Amino acid sequence: YSAYNRERRLWQGVVGAGTGMTTQLAKSFQDPAESYPHGLEAIEKRKVVTVNNARTYPNFPATILEALGVKSVMVIPLVIGNAAIGVIFLNYNTSLHFFTDEEVLLAENIANQLSLSLERREAEAQNQLIYDTGRALIASRNVQELLEAFARPILKNHPGSSSLLYFDSKNPQFLDLVASFSNSEQSTALPIGARLSLADLGASTTNTNATQLISDITDPNFGFAADYIEVLKSLNTHAYASIPLISGQRSIGIVALAWPEYHSFSQQEILYYDVFQSQLSALVEVRRLFEETQRTARQLNTVLGAVPVILFSYDQNGTLTLYEGSGVQQQGFAPGQLVGTSVFDLYKDNPTAVEAVQRSLQGEAFVATIAAGDTIFETRYAPIYDEQGALAGTIGLAIDTTERERLLLEIERNATLLRSVLDTTPDWIFVKDRHYRFILVNEGFAKDQGKTIEEVTGNDDAGIGVPEELIYGNPDKGIRGFRADDDYVLTTGQAVHNPYDVVVFADGTTHIMDTQKLALLDENDQPFAVLGFSRDITQRIRTQQREQLATELGQQLAALLSTEDLFTQTVTSLSEMLGYYHVHIYTYEPETDSLVVTEGLGEAGAFMKSERHRIGMDAERSLVARSARALEPIIVNDVHEDLNFLPNPLLPHTQSEVAIPLYQGQSLIGVLDVQHNQPNAFNPEEVATLLIIANQLSVSISNVRQFERAEKRGNELEVVSDLSAIATTILDQTELLQTVADLTKESFDLYHAHVYLLD
Repeated sequence: YSAYNRERRLWQGVVGAGTGMTTQLAKSFQDPAESYPHGLEAIEKRKVVTVNNARTYPNFPATILEALGVKSVMVIPLVIGNAAIGVIFLNYNTSLHFFTDEEVLLAENIANQLSLSLERREAEAQNQLIYDTGRALIASRNVQELLEAFARPILKNHPGSSSLLYFDSKNPQFLDLVASFSNSEQSTALPIGARLSLADLGASTTNTNATQLISDITDPNFGFAADYIEVLKSLNTHAYASIPLISGQRSIGIVALAWPEYHSFSQQEILYYDVFQSQLSALVEVRRLFEETQRTARQLNTVLGAVPVILFSYDQNGTLTLYEGSGVQQQGFAPGQLVGTSVFDLYKDNPTAVEAVQRSLQGEAFVATIAAGDTIFETRYAPIYDEQGALAGTIGLAIDTTERERLLLEIERNATLLRSVLDTTPDWIFVKDRHYRFILVNEGFAKDQGKTIEEVTGNDDAGIGVPEELIYGNPDKGIRGFRADDDYVLTTGQAVHNPYDVVVFADGTTHIMDTQKLALLDENDQPFAVLGFSRDITQRIRTQQREQLATELGQQLAALLSTEDLFTQTVTSLSEMLGYYHVHIYTYEPETDSLVVTEGLGEAGAFMKSERHRIGMDAERSLVARSARALEPIIVNDVHEDLNFLPNPLLPHTQSEVAIPLYQGQSLIGVLDVQHNQPNAFNPEEVATLLIIANQLSVSISNVRQFERAEKRGNELEVVSDLSAIATTILDQTELLQTVADLTKESFDLYHAHVYLLD
């Protein structure tokens, strides 16, 4: 078996067996695509290629002829999704071999089964990887752990390095390195705190809102300047990926992965980047803002520890009698210098200060914010009375709050940004106190409850209408309940993971959430609240269930030995297992170049089957005919919006429909037609499941037809044997001929049989 790298146009041997071939020898083969033209033909046509005589095949590689002594070869392509990933070279070394149709059909069946198995394994591995990475991202405590959780699965099999960079909020042309991770001795890691400009990163990275995948920096198709290539080489970087981190409409940073050699980006890796880009962006922004808020709070405490103040007093005429404190020097005056000065003269250009003085001289006690130039004072005024109780003046304390106001404004801005981040993710984010009341929720959580954030905050689960069994659990239904997890976190301080959290949305639909709950600790390291993250995995669960159903149906089909049983089992299972409104199967009739209903669901299906309802292959508007001609699925998710849709009076409730071709190689077998009584029923995951079922049905039909042909041939040979045996026991010619005619008619189900003798 050799894998094929389409991007590099390269064959790479993977595994080998047989006479003169071992896996070690197979792995030594790494050749350009053109080295194996018969392999390229199988890849491009996606069908089995047979070479009965290698010496007569155009441009057949001489090295294979001479070194391996290959005489004949069959090339079997393996296809996952729409991509051919490699081929199996089946070589005959001792003598020429002429491949039969049965051998080709067997090879196609093997290739289909192996491709389906690989595709399922790849999907299962991808789902598990996404699940594990999502858990690790949520559990990370800082940006370093966050980066490692994201990068480690990618770098596991392809060692390299990764970096997390923040944009400078004041100068977005620069980025600061805040975390890095490497598992390759060849990679050069930059120190934390390193500062890079977009110009340093090359012209192609100036589009910081798009993921960039560079498999080879020297490839002229990427258009890198020579000096930039040299910079990357000096860092031992030959390939890299750049994933932008976006919060709202704002770029906040980049996660970069780099490899010291060529790196091929698989579809699974690209999907990995797409799946986690938004979650990674949200988590990075949350942690960044949290760190900034903590830093701002520390600065605020420092400021409050050494606050400049002014202690003052003035009489009823507004003449200063006291003006002392550390804030006086900051204004450029010596202590006591302004005593005797009128406050009305001092603040004549400050209407707000004059108004406050006039209020205080009326005997009012209050607090006012007074701006003096660039300085902001929080000023407290209190009246002074003499021995007779008459108003004698005012005493006050002015505290310089300029820095505090700035920091409070920054905290408010960070809080606004944090709220924006929380509300841009569809995942649930919430915090409950020790009384199970919500003290923080994001927009996604409130929306799915059919409420506003304000309506949820302060209530517990019951207060927002959550069913009791979801709060306290229902063992009979496999529901653990929210309260048990909340109690565990608040009691132990340990995190808890519930991968199957059952919830009900405001619209009445039931969903499955993957929930992580962590403890928030007070200054004594005691839990005071529960922080929760929940992701809706309902669609993923349904996809897995559909794939399991498809696998089970495939196993059932493989055990059937007649096409009629195959068709009946398929339409029945699709209706019962996946709940479709209608299913019927057309088979292709080459004599009339049309598609004929062979099996259908319910009364409508039985009627069309009995009437041999048919559709011509040239029917332009027919979904079924279009699918058969193109050998591709035709999907209509709203039949009322499709001008080509042809309504069937027997099926009045059809809202959406998909037609999927049944074929083997390039040979059409028929069409699987599935209809639903709801619009938008056929999403990509649903269609992918139906494609698996259609492929399994195609393989089973081919196997059954081959079995039926073999059985028929065996029956025919058995009849011939019986006739031969009878012929030796009957001596009368008339009796012999009558017996032969009767047995022939009966055995071959003929209308009539007779024997002519030559006179």
